[in-house]
Amino acid sequence: SKCFLGVKESLVEEKGDQNEDGVLDEGKDDALEEFELAYAQDCFIVDSAIFRRLFNPLCVPMETQIEKMYSSLGSQKLSSVVKTKTKYLKQMRSNEVSKKLERVLTSRIPIMLYQKPRNRLSSIA
Repeated sequence: SKCFLGVKESLVEEKGDQNEDGVLDEGKDDALEEFELAYAQDCFIVDSAIFRRLFNPLCVPMETQIEKMYSSLGSQKLSSVVKTKTKYLKQMRSNEVSKKLERVLTSRIPIMLYQKPRNRLSSIA
C-alpha cells in the first residue's frame, strides 16, 4: 500500500498590488510543498533542481537519511530518468578574433598540461 511520503511543488501566484504612486507591483511566485502518500518507487530523489523545476515530479523529502532509505526501496535519482539531447541550431561563424584565440589556446595546451602536479594526475587515472 502507499505508505511513503512524496513531496510535490505547487506554485501560488500572488496578484500584484498598486503602491502609493499607483504603479502596479509585479506579483510573486511562491512555491508550496504538497505532501501525498505514494509507493517508494514512484518518488524521485532530487539530484537536479533544474529537472525538478521543469518536470515537477513526486519527490523524496530532502533529507540524507530518508533519501538513502527510499533509494534502497526502489526510488531513482531524477537525473537517471531524464534524457538530454544537445542540438546546435546554427554553425558558429569563424572570425579573426576566434581564430586568434584558437591559435593562442592551441599553442598553450602543452604548457597547461605540463604544469599539472603529477600526483593529482595519478590519482585521477
